[in-house]
Amino acid sequence: MNKEKNNLGFSYTLLQGLSIWLTGGIIFWFTELLTVIIGLPFSWDFNKLLLNGLSVKDAIKLTLLTETISIACLIYLLASFLGGVICSIIFHVTSKEKDEEKTKSVFISILLAFYLFIFGGTWLNIKYLPVLFSLKSIITNSVFLFVCIVLAQIFYKLFTAKASDKIFPNFVSFAFVINLFMMGEMLILKSFSINIFSVKGVLSGIALAAVSILVVFISKRISWEINFQFVRKWIFASSTALTLCAAVLLIVTSGSARNSSDKQGRDAAGKPNILFIVMDTTRADHLSCYGYKLNTSPNLDKIAGEGVLFRRVISPSSWTLPSHVSMFTGLSPIEHGIGYASPYLPEQIETLAGILKKESYRSLGYSNNPWVSFFTGMSRGFDDFQVGWKKHEGRYLYNVIYDRLIEILKRNDPEWSVEDHGAAKTTKYVSEWIEKDSKSPFFIFINYMEPHLPYKPPPPYDSLFMPDNISFEEIQRFAPNPEDIRTLMVPRQRSQKELSVISALYDGEINYLDGKIWRLYMQLKDSNILDNTLLIITSDHGDNLGDHGIVGHAYGLFNTLLEVPLIIRYPKYFKPGLTINDNVQATDIFYTIMEIAGIERNPSSLGLVKSLNRRIKEQDYQKIMIAEHDKPIDNLNWAKKEGINIDHLNKDRSAIIFNGYKYIQTSKGEEELYDLGNDPGEVKNIVSKSNKIASILRNKLNGTFAKVKPVAGSGQRPEIDKETKEKLRSLGYIR
Repeated sequence: MNKEKNNLGFSYTLLQGLSIWLTGGIIFWFTELLTVIIGLPFSWDFNKLLLNGLSVKDAIKLTLLTETISIACLIYLLASFLGGVICSIIFHVTSKEKDEEKTKSVFISILLAFYLFIFGGTWLNIKYLPVLFSLKSIITNSVFLFVCIVLAQIFYKLFTAKASDKIFPNFVSFAFVINLFMMGEMLILKSFSINIFSVKGVLSGIALAAVSILVVFISKRISWEINFQFVRKWIFASSTALTLCAAVLLIVTSGSARNSSDKQGRDAAGKPNILFIVMDTTRADHLSCYGYKLNTSPNLDKIAGEGVLFRRVISPSSWTLPSHVSMFTGLSPIEHGIGYASPYLPEQIETLAGILKKESYRSLGYSNNPWVSFFTGMSRGFDDFQVGWKKHEGRYLYNVIYDRLIEILKRNDPEWSVEDHGAAKTTKYVSEWIEKDSKSPFFIFINYMEPHLPYKPPPPYDSLFMPDNISFEEIQRFAPNPEDIRTLMVPRQRSQKELSVISALYDGEINYLDGKIWRLYMQLKDSNILDNTLLIITSDHGDNLGDHGIVGHAYGLFNTLLEVPLIIRYPKYFKPGLTINDNVQATDIFYTIMEIAGIERNPSSLGLVKSLNRRIKEQDYQKIMIAEHDKPIDNLNWAKKEGINIDHLNKDRSAIIFNGYKYIQTSKGEEELYDLGNDPGEVKNIVSKSNKIASILRNKLNGTFAKVKPVAGSGQRPEIDKETKEKLRSLGYIR
C-alpha cells in the first residue's frame, strides 16, 4: 500500500468521521420525521386537538410545527457533528492500523457501533428504563453495548471487509434500517397500545426485525456505484443547507408566534386576567375560613380576607362532570343534560373557554380529573389544555431527552418528585405559563384533584392532623380504597378511630393544596398582575367522610356533597374582607366571569342565575336552589359484576332547597324532606310528617323544571384511551 496514503493524518480521519456521523444524523432526523407523519392518526397530541374542536388541517399544522421540526434538525446535526469529532479524535489517537482500506473499514464499523449505541441507547433508556443508574439499567445498557459491537462486527464482515468500495452506501442502508426498526417499534407499540413484553409485543418486534433484516440483505444485493469522495462534498453541503434552513425557519416562526401573541394581547387589552381554580371534592366545612376547628387552609384564609367569602354556596350536582359543565356554561344539569348517560358536551353549547377565546383571551386549562378533559368535550376552546394523568408524549427524541434530564436533575426537588394527585406539577406548569407572558389577558382554569379519593397526602401532610393514638398500621387499614366498590357504595357504620383517620388524611390533602394555591397567588403578585386578576377558588362538590355511612360522593344529594367553598378576589369589583351569608349557587360563577369580562351571555332558561357582583349590589340572593344527581351507571355495572346489590343507587335524584328546608325526589317516586335548621346533618326524613311543606317544595321543583327549554343533545364521546381508563379506575369511577 502507498505509504503516503497510509499517513493521511487526522484531517482525513475527521472528514471520514464527520461524513458518516452527519449522514447518520440526517437519516435519523428524516426517519423520525417520517415516523411522526405516518403515526399522526395515532398521536395523542394530534387527536386531542381534534377533540378540542380543531379541523384536521389545523390539527396537522399544530402537531407538525415547523419550529419543532427545525429544532430537531439543528439538534441532531449538532449532536452528529460533535459525535463525529469525538469519535475521530479517539480513533486517531488509539488506532495503529496501517492499511488504509482496512482502517477505513474498521473506522466506519466503530462509528456505526457508537452511532447505534448513542441514538439507540437513548431511545431504549427513555422508553423502558425510567431509573438511569439502577442495576437493571446498568445491566441492560451493558448488554445493549455488546449488541452494538456485535452488529458493527457483522457490518464489517458483511460489507466493509469484502466490498470497501460500497462502504458508504451500505452504511446508509444499515443506519436507515436500524432507525426504521427503532421508530417502527415505537410507532406500532404506541399506536396500538401494545406492551412490548406481551405476546403481541414480542411478535411485533420479531416481525419488524425480520423486515429490517430483509431490507439489509436487499440493499446488500444492490450495486451501489458511488464515489465516496464526491458524495462527501454533498453531505457537507446538505448539512450546511439544512442547518441554515432550519435556523431561518426557526427565527421566522418564532417571530410570527410572538406577533400573533402580541396581536391577541392588544385585542384583549383592558380586560382582566381570570384564574379559575376548582379544588375537586372539597367540602366547605373543612376549611378553617369556614369555621373548621383545625387550621387546614391558612393561605386560603388570607386570600378570603382580601376578597369575598361566600358561606352558603350550593353546587348544582354532587359529582364532577355535571357540576363542571354548569360552571363552564351557566346551565343547570337539567338544562345541559350531561352526566353518566350522556357524558360528552356537544359543540353547540358554548363554554367559558370558547367565549373568552372570541374575546382574544389566551387560555390554559389544566385538569387532573378525566371527567374534565378531552373525552368529555370540556377541553374545547382552550389554546393549551394539559391533563395530569397522561405521560408527556414527546414527538421527537430531543423532547423526551430534555424531559428525562429534567427528571434526573430534579429528582431531589420535593416540588418535582413528590407523589401527589398532580398539584405540584400543575402549579409548576401554570406558574411558568404565567411567567412567560403576564402582559396579555389570560383565562386559566385548573382542576386540582386534592382532596379527592384516594386520600394520600404526601409527607408530612399525611400525619399533620392525625391523632397521636393512631398507629401506622391503623392508618393503612382505615385509609379508604376507591377501587373497592363497597367503600363507595355500601353504607356501613365506622368506628371513631376509622373516621378520625379518614378525616385527618382528607384535611392533610386540603392543607397540602392550600400551599400550592398560595404559590400561584404569589406568582400573580410577583408578576404585578394580582389586582388585575379575577381569582375564583371553589369546588365542584364535597365528599362524605363516613357521613351517612358512606365515603366518597356517589351517594345522594346531602349537603356534605353540595355545600362548597367559594372565594373571589378582584378588588375592582368585590370589596375586600366581605362575607356573604346568603344563598348562591356555583352556576353564578359563569355569569360573574361574563360580566367582569364585559360579555353579554344568558343561556339559562330557569331565571335562577345572576352575576355574583350584581347579587351583592342588588342584595338579590337565591331563594330557590336546585341540585341533581343522575344514577351512576358505571358504578352500577361494576357492582353487578362483583355481585353486590346497590339498587338504592339505581335512580336519579333531584333536590330543592327553599326557606330552610330541603326536598329530594327520585325517579322511582321516593321523597325525602329535611329541616336544615334543626337537622343540618340530614338524618331525620320528615316527609311523612310534613306533607304540606313537602307539597310546596315539590310543586316549586317541578314548576322550575317545567320552565326548562331543551338544549342540543349530547355529542358523541370518543373512545377512552388506556391511561385515562386507568386513572378513572384508580379514582373509583369504573372497574
